[in-house]
Amino acid sequence: PLVPGEWHSVEGVWRLEGQEWIAAGPADNVLVWRIPVQGSFRFICEGWNEQAGELCIFGHAFDHENFPHWGYSFHLAAEGNSCAKLARQGNTVLAQPGRQLEAQKHYRLELEYNHADGRVSCEVDGERLFSYRDTIPFPGDQIGFYTWARGAHLRPLEVRRLRAPTPLKALDL
Repeated sequence: PLVPGEWHSVEGVWRLEGQEWIAAGPADNVLVWRIPVQGSFRFICEGWNEQAGELCIFGHAFDHENFPHWGYSFHLAAEGNSCAKLARQGNTVLAQPGRQLEAQKHYRLELEYNHADGRVSCEVDGERLFSYRDTIPFPGDQIGFYTWARGAHLRPLEVRRLRAPTPLKALDL
């Protein structure tokens, strides 16, 4: 079960109903899980919106005055419900136009980060939309939700810390 004290509203207004966090603020809404998630992880959520508005999950973020856009953020229905995108510290690194969100439809969002090779991947309903390799690592251990405007419903399904793969040994030649 969700424990309200483990979550912190950094910006906007959120309310907990059952096992769903609901964005209630008129603009930016950012909710952070207070439990640090260091290293490699997989963050899976179910989300839907009352209107055709954005859903976003983020990870590998850190406390900063521009917090909502730091780390890796996976946006569905971004830019006025016109695309899906992956952002790194607030800058779009990959985008797919035409990825729109239907109001009232439930989506399964997944963000995975592999610290060993800098790989970030994003999925919607089991379909991989993005795979990105970051060659310039940065610190971060926070995960959470972002949405623009009220009406987004987000429910964490799984947060899993992933083990680093066993390093390959050099071959004797």
